[in-house]
Amino acid sequence: MASIACEAGVGFATIRNFPAKDDLVEAVFLDRMDAYADTVTVALEDPDPWHRFTGYIETACAMQAADIGFADVLTMTLPSAKALERRRNEAYTDMVRLIKRAKTAGRLRSDLDPSDLLLMHTTNAGVINAAGEAAPEASDASPPQ
Repeated sequence: MASIACEAGVGFATIRNFPAKDDLVEAVFLDRMDAYADTVTVALEDPDPWHRFTGYIETACAMQAADIGFADVLTMTLPSAKALERRRNEAYTDMVRLIKRAKTAGRLRSDLDPSDLLLMHTTNAGVINAAGEAAPEASDASPPQ
């Protein structure tokens, strides 16, 4: 609990002020969900549809690898964490646009569905959880040098 309080930037006694676990998770991870949503927005600005799509995938996976807690939060639904869910939904809407643009340009398979990316994030979270400290290297999608 002390490390959660520290991560949330509050005192240990403050933890008791959160009415539900979702509220605590939101306090800890909202900044990272904001950064995640911003990666999709930035990707949409790239003029190359394939580069924008792959850039988003690489950045999102790296964010998960850098923060094991966020790796899990990204694949959870937290109904009472309203701000967190709003940002996740905004990212999803932009991600659907990203996929559509890459498909329209002929750079992405036509049968890719946005739900496939949830599977990718869930799989990456599993790799990260299993890899422990080696997670950044284990989830790196870069080709071997």
